[in-house]
Amino acid sequence: MAGPTNIRVIFGMKLRQLRSERKLSLARLSTLTGLSASYLNEIENGKKYPKVEKIIQIAKALDVTYDELVSQKLDREHNYLERFLHSPVMQKFPFELFGLTAHDLVSLVPDAPKEGNALVRALVDTARSYDMQIDNFLHTALRCYQEINENYFEDVEEEVDEFRKTHGWPQDQSVTCELLYDILRREYNFEIDEESLCTHEHLRTLRSVWMDGSPQKLLVNNQFSPVQKAFVAGRELGFQWMKLKPRGHCSPDIEVESFEQVLNAFKASYFASALFMNRERMRSDMQEFFARDRWSEKAFLSLIESYGVTHEMFFYRLCEILPKFFGLKRLHFLRVDKRVETGGFELIKQLNMSQVRIPTGLDLHEHFCRRWLSVRIIQDLEQRENDVGAIAQVQRSKFIEGDREFFCICVARRLVLTEGELSSMTIGFQLDNTFKRAVKFWDDSLVPQEVIGETCERCPLTREECSERAAEPTVYEATQHRVNQRDELAQLIESEG
Repeated sequence: MAGPTNIRVIFGMKLRQLRSERKLSLARLSTLTGLSASYLNEIENGKKYPKVEKIIQIAKALDVTYDELVSQKLDREHNYLERFLHSPVMQKFPFELFGLTAHDLVSLVPDAPKEGNALVRALVDTARSYDMQIDNFLHTALRCYQEINENYFEDVEEEVDEFRKTHGWPQDQSVTCELLYDILRREYNFEIDEESLCTHEHLRTLRSVWMDGSPQKLLVNNQFSPVQKAFVAGRELGFQWMKLKPRGHCSPDIEVESFEQVLNAFKASYFASALFMNRERMRSDMQEFFARDRWSEKAFLSLIESYGVTHEMFFYRLCEILPKFFGLKRLHFLRVDKRVETGGFELIKQLNMSQVRIPTGLDLHEHFCRRWLSVRIIQDLEQRENDVGAIAQVQRSKFIEGDREFFCICVARRLVLTEGELSSMTIGFQLDNTFKRAVKFWDDSLVPQEVIGETCERCPLTREECSERAAEPTVYEATQHRVNQRDELAQLIESEG
């Protein structure tokens, strides 16, 4: 939240507080000041900030000085709200994108000092205990924004169409790294450097670094494949073509200053994705693939290869195209990596447009169910020879509790920048009537079916029922213990009554 918004919200809070203390209605204050009640209401809600002469009128009506009224200091009893307003979350959260104002959030905090202070402290302590950083919060806000818009952004699609038209490219023309490098050099005065990044010990895992100046510089990781380098160049063209600012200096961003920076990085990547994979061609290709009677790993991997993109790029684009053109809106995307140093599985990226509960955030120390295809396919790839670059698998996954069932398509591959590290990308579709109409092979008898849980800690299955258990069911047992306590307590009270 920007500084001016802070000023409006605090002024509005002080006005409401002073009016309440003097037992004045909005109508009465309107009479005393000569300002309309609706205008005063907008001031109290943090939407308007009055000019000097109007502040003088309000101060006179409330019997306070001008300086007292405009001071950004709240009274001692309400200083917890001042801390709340100046917190990083309130400073940077993009309220307007969600149809909110800062005042809407402040209004949720009780006006009673003790209760309000307790709530604010609880929120802050909770954030600290789960190590919530502001960039985590902003990326979560971005995911919510994607989900609200069903992950399809027509304005960026049209920018890509205009870019191709301006450069005389037909929609089916392939995009190469050299072609994009040339445009960056000629049209945007760029210097491309593929050597410098790897000479810096702590920057070797970055994809790219952008340096402003004349000329602008784009440092690209030389460990990348030509396709990955081309995506970096396409992303930079997205920044330049759409004039996206503010922006970070590297990919992925090390420092996140605002939601606008996070959103612009997403738009630039979306631009690159649409540049490589035209929506009409992809729509046609996926219609043809979904019309198959049987799932085919070979056909799916060949389809990805035909676009000249990485598996991850293809999966991201599917998440943009399928909700819009196939009505498959109840989907989720997961990227899971297996770390070399720990041997553990880590959820790296996610998009959740379905109702499936993905173990993340508050479940930092829990173990993914080993029956999830995202995990199982990595274990499968691990057992194969190193010359096997990627494998694709499908699975129908049904949760132990409830009747939720998902059809999952997954690809696992070896990572370029970290030797020995493996990664999987999964798109899971809720197995509803829309999916069954769109995908003919949904009931392919060769597709494995598996009953899954969320995490081992939350799973009711015993070790005899699940040989793949990686941790004890501590959360499940604690929950059951509380249920048993409540039941016994209810019985005790009933018997004594």
